[in-house]
Amino acid sequence: MKNTYDLKAVEKSFKPGDSVLASIVHKTKISHLSQHQKDDICTLLSTYEQIFGDVPQPCRGVEHDILLIDNAMPVKQHPYRVNPCKRNALRSEVEFLLQNGLAEQSTSDLFYVGQV
Repeated sequence: MKNTYDLKAVEKSFKPGDSVLASIVHKTKISHLSQHQKDDICTLLSTYEQIFGDVPQPCRGVEHDILLIDNAMPVKQHPYRVNPCKRNALRSEVEFLLQNGLAEQSTSDLFYVGQV
């Protein structure tokens, strides 16, 4: 199994109450801004931490519908092969989405229950 590493990565630990998002954004995505602008953005993120939290919140007020063609049948195909490392990552992402209310179990008749 091949491992990939970010050679520029720096290990950082956080304590409860630390603003993780502000720290990450401050170091990476806004490096082209002046120090004053960076501080303003970090202050904004800290002030409205409930809006810009580390865990995404479900989007309310928007629903999506998928219009199906009458009498259409789903294409029968085998599940995609996924290596064990990616399968574990996928499983943990699905668990995260389910635990945080960002996804829900399907009740569709067309849903294939496979192993994730």
